[in-house]
Amino acid sequence: MANILDDECMELIKKLHDGKMRHHPRVRSLIDRALRTGDCGPLKEFVRRYPAILAAAELNIAGEAIQQLDNPFKPYPSRDEVRRLLNRGFVRLGYVNEFDDMFSVHPDLFCTHVMNAGGIGTGKSALTKYVAAQLMNGPGMHRVLIADLKREYRNLVPLCSSLRVLRNKFLDINPWEVPEFRTPQDHIFATAKVWISENYLLGTSLNELINILEGMYRARGIFDGGINYPTMTDIYRVVTAMLNNSRLGRYVDVLRWLQNRLLPYTFSDNFNCRFGIGFDVFRDQNLVLEMDTRFTDHMYNFLLAYLADLIYSHNKEKGLTGSKLRNLFVVDEGRILFNAHRDISEFGESVLNEIVSKSREYGVGFWVSSQETSSFNQVIRSLCRLKIAFPLTDAKDLEFVQGSYGLNDDQKQHLFKLSETRQAVVRYSGFERPFLLGVPPFEPEREVTDQELEAAMGSFYAEIAKRIVRPEQKPLQVSETVAPDATTLLFNLSRAPFTKVSDMTKFSAFASPEGVAKALTWLSDHGYVERHEYRTSKRGRKSNYYPLTEKAYSFLGEKPPAGKGGFEHRLYQDIICRWLTENGVKAKIETPIKKGSPKTCDVLARSGDHGLKAYEVTLHFENLLQNLHEDLAAGADEVVVVTRDQETMEKAIRTVSADERLTPHLDRISFATMSDFFV
Repeated sequence: MANILDDECMELIKKLHDGKMRHHPRVRSLIDRALRTGDCGPLKEFVRRYPAILAAAELNIAGEAIQQLDNPFKPYPSRDEVRRLLNRGFVRLGYVNEFDDMFSVHPDLFCTHVMNAGGIGTGKSALTKYVAAQLMNGPGMHRVLIADLKREYRNLVPLCSSLRVLRNKFLDINPWEVPEFRTPQDHIFATAKVWISENYLLGTSLNELINILEGMYRARGIFDGGINYPTMTDIYRVVTAMLNNSRLGRYVDVLRWLQNRLLPYTFSDNFNCRFGIGFDVFRDQNLVLEMDTRFTDHMYNFLLAYLADLIYSHNKEKGLTGSKLRNLFVVDEGRILFNAHRDISEFGESVLNEIVSKSREYGVGFWVSSQETSSFNQVIRSLCRLKIAFPLTDAKDLEFVQGSYGLNDDQKQHLFKLSETRQAVVRYSGFERPFLLGVPPFEPEREVTDQELEAAMGSFYAEIAKRIVRPEQKPLQVSETVAPDATTLLFNLSRAPFTKVSDMTKFSAFASPEGVAKALTWLSDHGYVERHEYRTSKRGRKSNYYPLTEKAYSFLGEKPPAGKGGFEHRLYQDIICRWLTENGVKAKIETPIKKGSPKTCDVLARSGDHGLKAYEVTLHFENLLQNLHEDLAAGADEVVVVTRDQETMEKAIRTVSADERLTPHLDRISFATMSDFFV
């Protein structure tokens, strides 16, 4: 039976291994023999006779330690590691060591998606163009579809003869047109699901939209083979007609949300066609979709999610399996499409999450870029086998990169030292450790003008134009054209009126303060909202709020909220009620103190310990005494008078003390300021 190797022998073997001495044939043979037989004697004798072997190993180990002090990503991938593990296909990404060996991958890797993060000007987009150009010029049946918000990928046309560019004015599509591989019923359900998801609506809206579409398809004979497909404007008109004839509150809300989301599409010629660009163009061409204008964020999300779902469903229906890349979606603004801040509890998951999770088997991949790692939702983070990070400086970004890429603390700190351009950190599932990537310079020689592009794409545009059919134009009856983003914010504020400006980016449709500011400016300039400042926290400056005006409620077709007092009064009611609820107390606004009692209070709290406690927000003193008498008479166990600040609280105390009728009840009356309810 073989002897067990002692600690001294194991330490010797480890030192020779870490010191890169296993490449020596005799050392490798003796180590293998020791591990196989448990006899370390021959290995020890060899090292004793040739001390230079052990000295070289120790020198190599020390050298690596010194290198790591300067660059914790050293040692770089060796030539042997590159040959065995990092050279997998014709798509080259960049240099990985001092020998300028290239990290290259097979296109099929992109079926498992790529996450590409980096600040402005660091080389993120240059790498994307470098890879896209190789894919379009390389062998294989795969196709690349690029969503372009900056009109920069058209510059690849001189380098890629197969690339076609759809300028925004030529991007005509009718998502309700049924493709050949789907039945009308399946298409209604699938496309309605995508549209509801990417326009941030609820499941009730999905059911109603499906019912509306089924009725329209039936009336137009589409279930029987007809091709009179409805447009977004047609659907908007039907919803508006239903809304005008309905009086049921909840049903009206559903229709209003549908109408609100449909309205921006009616302003866009891109969706105003009976027949649009054929599905085969999006599936079979290397294509750039220029969406720098004409498309809101909702439209951008919907169009890409719709095309991804269509291609994924087609490949699945046709049995095109095997994890072979067929269609790669290149998304340069992951912040918009893969919104990590989406309120899943309210709007559910994006349908893209389902597509991304299942698309690998059917050859659909996503290359997603963004300037901040917080843009990537958890689905993308979990699925990507290849993750790339160019220089980032935000602390949260660095923490994410460290955790997701498996960096140690020294490597994390080294991210600050990366050169500003064309150097990135890579985490690749086919390699055991993160490594640095040097991206070759890649920039198209010049910018392609609109005139040059249309000259180069002339025959392509002429071919797709043959298929476009637009319906007869009928003017929409819209009282005032409200900007789409402003309309979205208006509806959000109607549902959450006490949202601070600083918190409005939490509305799912708004990912940036700039987008909120733009929409607020429009609404304010046109008289839909008014700006007010109130103190709602113990520290810092006053918070900005934008209450809706009568014009806004008229546009929404709603009545202003019930309740006493103006916006400030209702804001304070909301703050008190939320504070009580968060502290485990049941509370309601404007509710009778006891069942059947005509007297309501501003906020009523119910608890086993304190019974019924009525909170009266007191900004003015005309009704203070009357409220107290009525609350106590209605059965409140305690009444809390809440004022703006200490000065007005003292005035309230003096007012109450001066009323002799309240003297017997002073033990049931207390006072507070709003700051007592601030976080």
